Amino acid sequence: MNMPKMVRTFALLLLLSLVANPLHTHAKEMDSKEVQPNKDWRVDFNTEVDSSTLSDEQIYVTDPTGTKVSITLLAESPKTILIKSKKGYKTGESYTLHITPKVVFENGGKLKEEVTQPFTISGDPEPTPINSPLIYTDGNSIFYSAEYNQNGEIKYHKPIHTVRNAEEGLASFEDMGSYLLLDEETNRNEIDGIPSYFEYQERMIGKVQAHESEAYYTEYQYEGFATGGSCGGGGAEFYQLFKLDGDHGSTKVSGDYISSIVEEPFTIINNSIYYARVNNEGMSNYELVKTDLDGEHAVTLLEEIDNFWIQDDKVYYTNEQTLHAMDLDGSNQEELPTKGKLYEDNACGVSNYTVGTNGITYETYTDEGSVKYYYDFETKSETLLNSIGFEKILAVDTDNNEYIGLDYGRWDQPNNDVISIYNLSTGEKKKELITELDYETSQLEVFSSERRVQYIKSSKLLQISY
Repeated sequence: MNMPKMVRTFALLLLLSLVANPLHTHAKEMDSKEVQPNKDWRVDFNTEVDSSTLSDEQIYVTDPTGTKVSITLLAESPKTILIKSKKGYKTGESYTLHITPKVVFENGGKLKEEVTQPFTISGDPEPTPINSPLIYTDGNSIFYSAEYNQNGEIKYHKPIHTVRNAEEGLASFEDMGSYLLLDEETNRNEIDGIPSYFEYQERMIGKVQAHESEAYYTEYQYEGFATGGSCGGGGAEFYQLFKLDGDHGSTKVSGDYISSIVEEPFTIINNSIYYARVNNEGMSNYELVKTDLDGEHAVTLLEEIDNFWIQDDKVYYTNEQTLHAMDLDGSNQEELPTKGKLYEDNACGVSNYTVGTNGITYETYTDEGSVKYYYDFETKSETLLNSIGFEKILAVDTDNNEYIGLDYGRWDQPNNDVISIYNLSTGEKKKELITELDYETSQLEVFSSERRVQYIKSSKLLQISY
């Protein structure tokens, strides 16, 4: 039976388009296009689609082997369907978008034939700006930005807060005394029996986190540096927590001291603040404290931790060289067994593990020598990574046999860090994603499930897909 004329018409007028570059087609297969890894596809029809029936049987994407790619279908309007890859596309690979006659329209019509759009992912992904407000610190001032100027740079308001200059003085020795007994005359003390001294520094602001209309930040107070002993020494910076709001300016949230050694000085989630409170030992065995947004109603969730961080509504922490997890209220505590012990930064050396977006990587030693593992938080399983070097690992993707790593630049040259993609099996660097970066101020996040990295560079909030 012949199709109604109206149905034949909209089948011919089907529009396939890139987000920024519409393409028109009157053929079954369109010419192949080269696109960026983060490009989404829009399909514009000239009649309304029955969005309640949408599935990957009607619209789907296949990889070079013909296997379907995991996608999300969204009805942007009655006539427009947005296709987003859940895990992103691989650079250099070729894919095909399929629009099949199984698409159902509100008037009961169907497409006459399948339409396909081949496309190839550009091998050199380019960062794109994200026009979104953000809180940012350069280490001495806190800025709020809301828009871009004609050159694509963030238009900063005046600094909403600048901390006092280090020469004006920081925490008094009396203030520190409740945590570390100090000799004011000699400016020395002992931490775990090791002589220590305290000094000032230029960088005054640690972490900044926005919460609704307020900005929370840690402000440097002093540094404890342990010297002598069998290890040679080591140090830690100590901060206190403040917040900014439009009505009251800057106010201290808590008089507790927070160490720079922990993974996150503080974290705000579900209208609560979590932080590691320094106790009398100074550089280890912190207390994990939870308070409300004003620093009130403090609850000690754990009395002895060496490190902590929060991911996916779970608190992860280390204690006595082992990994643990619990719920945000402190319940359901469990040990997560690892094949090796986890060591923290201390006077004898640096930590042997790094925390990524979906797990940790660590190095341990056996009779055969150094061995490296990746522990996956979701699966609670470990993968041998013996070929990987010593760069900081930000995220691991076992499905694609790769990981995102940070190579720190020279300590005396700012803006010299590099973010790269590595082969998980061989440790070989596949591609440099971001160069000339100041990682410490970049607020960098890896969204491995979406295959993109978000970061701040040169006063711009950017993202790059891979």
